[in-house]
Amino acid sequence: MNTENSTPRPRIGLTSGRAGVPVTEGALQSYYVGRNYVRAVILAGGAPLIFPAVEEEVEAVVDAALAVIDGLVLPGGCDLSPALYGGDEGAALDADPIRDAFELAMLRGALEREIPVLGVCRGMELINVYRGGSLRDGVSHPAAQDIHVDALGRVRVHDVNVLEGTLAYQVFGRNRVEATCVHHQAPGAIGAGLIASVLADDGSIEAVEDPEHELLGLIWHPELGLERTPTHQLPYDWVVERARIAGAVR
Repeated sequence: MNTENSTPRPRIGLTSGRAGVPVTEGALQSYYVGRNYVRAVILAGGAPLIFPAVEEEVEAVVDAALAVIDGLVLPGGCDLSPALYGGDEGAALDADPIRDAFELAMLRGALEREIPVLGVCRGMELINVYRGGSLRDGVSHPAAQDIHVDALGRVRVHDVNVLEGTLAYQVFGRNRVEATCVHHQAPGAIGAGLIASVLADDGSIEAVEDPEHELLGLIWHPELGLERTPTHQLPYDWVVERARIAGAVR
């Protein structure tokens, strides 16, 4: 973990969701990102920059965003639109096509510019679907343990298997890590150029990565377990460190 203040912090872009925030007058249409993502990036030595999932002038906004960041985090949130992968329209919870389009443009541009990318939950699913993969519904990990996380409520915790020789193994440095899960979907078919690098005991794919790029997607939420075990901070340490290198090269 980098806590030095003498060197510039890599700028880490985080995309946001869209929701109505309760206010006295009703619901204010807003953009949001979980605070724990921001916290994990800061603890890793990065400077978080939040980008709203806009529907106007998307290309111009994405180009401007990618010009100033060194790394990208695609956070969790609502389900992807099933139309993106030929899925069941009834399986999606609060799908947001506008967010889909914005984040796909950010992911595409980041890969073209060789900007390191970490996808979390929805972000991992986005990576897989972008590469032509699919999602399957009804994933619950029945053997997982229920814990309570702040105001979020129930989170499912279980250990997962990290395959040796993968980027995920480089990040975690061990064969088994704890996963904090808030998802009901997981990859079905794996997208082109991706490999499954972390598996649950029940066979569910928990992480995908691209051996040719700095691209890692985790179906679980490491930022929800920062106080439980040090391994939860490691993916954010990885993306910030890779961003530091990428920023120096660019």
